[in-house]
Parts: sequence; C-alpha cells; structure tokens
Amino acid sequence: MSTEQSSASNEETINCVVGAISGRDNAQITCSIESPSSEIFGSFTSDHLASSASFLTIFLALVTTLYTIWRYRRDSESQQMQIQTEKNKLHKLDQLQKIEKFYGPFNALREESFILYQHFALEEKARLKEDGKSFRTLTYLTEIDESGFVGIEKLAPQDQSILKNILQISDKSLELIESHGGYIDNSALHTLLGKLAAHFRIIKLAADGELEGLSETLKDIVFPREIDGAIDNEIAKIENSINQNNTQKKYCPNETVKFYDENSHQYALKTKKADMSAVYGIFTSYIPKGAKILDAGCGVGRDTKYFIESGYKVRSFDASKTMVEICNEYPFAYCERLTFSEIEFGPIFDAVWASASLLHLNSNEIETALSKLWQCLKTNGYLYFSLKETYSEIDSRKYFVHEEDKLTTLLLNVLEMRLVKYWETPSSINKEDRFKNYIYKKV
Repeated sequence: MSTEQSSASNEETINCVVGAISGRDNAQITCSIESPSSEIFGSFTSDHLASSASFLTIFLALVTTLYTIWRYRRDSESQQMQIQTEKNKLHKLDQLQKIEKFYGPFNALREESFILYQHFALEEKARLKEDGKSFRTLTYLTEIDESGFVGIEKLAPQDQSILKNILQISDKSLELIESHGGYIDNSALHTLLGKLAAHFRIIKLAADGELEGLSETLKDIVFPREIDGAIDNEIAKIENSINQNNTQKKYCPNETVKFYDENSHQYALKTKKADMSAVYGIFTSYIPKGAKILDAGCGVGRDTKYFIESGYKVRSFDASKTMVEICNEYPFAYCERLTFSEIEFGPIFDAVWASASLLHLNSNEIETALSKLWQCLKTNGYLYFSLKETYSEIDSRKYFVHEEDKLTTLLLNVLEMRLVKYWETPSSINKEDRFKNYIYKKV
C-alpha cells in the first residue's frame, strides 16, 4: 500500500510507501522528500550552479570594467575638449591684442602718412619726373637751394604743413614701436621697423635743417618700402589664425602639382634669374602706388617678393604645398595653399597677377578661375594673366592651349571686363616658348 502527501504550499512533496505487514504491529513505512528543483533543473547539480554563478560574476565585472573605461574615456575627451576650447579662447584673445594694441593702430598711421605723402611736394616730383629722376625727400631737405634755404624752409607753405603732419605721424609710429613692439613675433619685421625708425629720425633732423649738405653721406638711408606689405600680411596671418577651425584639408595633388612638389627647389633656381622687368613695368603702370595685389598661382614667390619690395601689398596662393613653403620663406610674404576653385577673398584687391599659372587649367577650370579672380577685384581693378601660344610635353606637367574666342566671350561679355593691353613676349626662361599677355580692367 502506498500514499502521497503534499504540503499546502506545493514547495515540496513527501512520498511515503507502506511495506508489508508481518505482524499486527510491524508495519514498515518509508518516506522521502523531493524538492521541486529536481523537476525544474533536471540533472543540474550544485557544482553547475556554482560555475554559472562564477561566470555571471565575471561577466558582470567585465561589463562594469568596460563601462568604467568608456566613462573615463568620455570624461577625459570632454575634459580635453574643454581644455582645448580654453586654449583657443586664450589664443584668440592674444591674437586680438596684437591687432588692437599694435598692428591696427600702426597700420592706420601708415595709411594716413601714405595719403599725405601722395599730396606732398607735387611740383618738385613732377619736375624731377620730366628729367627722368625720382624725388627723394631726404635728398631734397639736405641740399641748399638757390636762395640759401635748407630743410623745411625750402618748401611751399602748403608742403610745409603736410610735412609737419607727416612728422607728427612718424613720432606716433615711433612711440607705438617702442611701447608695443613686444606684440611682434616676426624677427625680420623687428629689423625692418628698426630701419623705419632710423629713417623717421633722420627725416626729422633733415627737416630741422641739421643735416645740411649730407645728401651723399645719407644716400643709404632709404624708406623701407616693404613695410606696408609686411604689416598687411602680418594682420592677415593673425586674422586667419583667429578664424581657423583647426581642421586639416585633405591634400590630393594632381600630376602637375605633384611635379612642382617634387621639383620646387630646381624650379626656384631656374626661374630666379628670369628677367620680368618689362612685364612688371607694363603691369605696374596701370595700378596705383601701394596697391593691393593678389599673386594667383604664385609658385615659389619670385613675383610676390618683387612686388612687396616695390611697396605693394601682396597676398599669394598656390596649389603646391612645397611651393607655398618656399614662398613663405620670404619673411614678409603670406602665401596660402589654395586652388583657383577654392579662393574666396572677396573684392579687396586693386590688381590680380596670374603669371603663367592659368595655362595648367583645362577649359572648364580656366572659366571658373577667371570668374573667381574677377570676384577678387575691386571695381576698376586690373587682371593680368599670361598663356602659352603652343606647348610641348617634356615632363608630367599638363598645359592647355585655349580658344581665344571663348576666353574673350567670358571676359568681355559675361564678366563685362575691358581689354586694355595685349602683347606677346618670348619666355624669360626658354626662348623657344612664346607667351600671350593680357591686362583686363573690371568696370
């Protein structure tokens, strides 16, 4: 006989078996208790459970560790971003201080002095120009005239007033150099400003009549004409430094640009001695003194250097990384790595100089380039560019000969420019090549 008895809660079951009765009082009863886990987990032993628990513990620890690492990295990156943001703020403030404390005021003084000088001693300048000579203020002030006058006394009353104002501006400039010269990072500019300061002091002494008869002795004391271009480019560098977003542009040079990257130093030596004086003379005859020029496709910066040393303000760009680096070796240049399609300067230039740079562009690219260069010009500004008449493939550079009718249609009809000069010249490097030279005016 057997019986089964269950607890009310169904948490465990008692199984009892009543054995055979041998006597009146000899009944044998055997009972066992079964846990429901035996039914649920089957053959799972306590060892299995312990192993599973250990695995789960390790897994949770690993997840916790990974989360902690991720959280730390995220917090670290956030902290680094905050630090970089603060650094950027401090950098911008530092750069703004340079403009506000020195470069801005100094540039304004130079502009004021430049305008005044344009109206100074006009009769003397015109008379010397007729004789094929140039007017030098220092020479004029140190030489005695027929009436025995020297210095400022030689000048007409209106010119005396102008010179006095120029000298006052010079004093303010000297004070600015001495009090805020610490904002200048460019060592070459420090030297240039030293020459400018010496020139200011000598001119003042000459105006006071204290350097009578010393014109020959002082002939080496000249106004450093690079100063305005140098200051203008320092301001441009600072402004770009403030506005940059710290992202590096991907550099994907084509075959022509690669050629210049690989042969830039040889190219610099090859073009260094090229005589461009005739072309320079024609171009500069159309633009005002101190004009702002864009050297488009500047190469190693030969022309950039010439124009800055001649008293012009020049910004430059080229597609070749190494060409840009060489151009910027001249301490007063500011050259950027840009293609023609990337330029976005706005109408701030009096003239654009694109010497032998557009000839590497195909028909679509040159149309884009000319349109972009037109946008860079002020009204009444001038665009110079040169193209080859023919070309031969002697290396990996690509040259294009363009249909003149197409270019004329774009420049005259679409951009509404006016052709003011066209002439042909032999190459200053290779006499076998000939160039077509154009000067257009934006109207």
